[in-house]
Amino acid sequence: MSPFGPRFAGKSARTQKDSSSLAAIPNLLPVRVKDFPGEFQVRVPARPPLDSLKRSLERRRADTGRKVRDGFIRETFMLPRNAAREKAREWFDRWPKQAYWTEIESWCERPDDVIEFTIRRLPTAD
Repeated sequence: MSPFGPRFAGKSARTQKDSSSLAAIPNLLPVRVKDFPGEFQVRVPARPPLDSLKRSLERRRADTGRKVRDGFIRETFMLPRNAAREKAREWFDRWPKQAYWTEIESWCERPDDVIEFTIRRLPTAD
């Protein structure tokens, strides 16, 4: 009698005979199982080729570059001080801070009274 009960009696001999018929199935690798009484072989699926996945990941990473993927739309401007104030007011009037989370993300003063700044907002007001 099988150590696994009457349902499994004689199964080990049959699996040894059937293992040769599995040789015709591609992508299955034989693996020996030693934890059970009486060593036997089982077939497990082979790992799929990852070449196409690697290519698509590399293409995706090259396309996105250094873009920040946090959902904000960003624009950078280099304008004289007064024009920079007007541009910021235009953004805050068009996309209010309370709805679009509009804010000046960074800014710096350049020579000749030129301001470089990055302003961001959400694409929609939900």
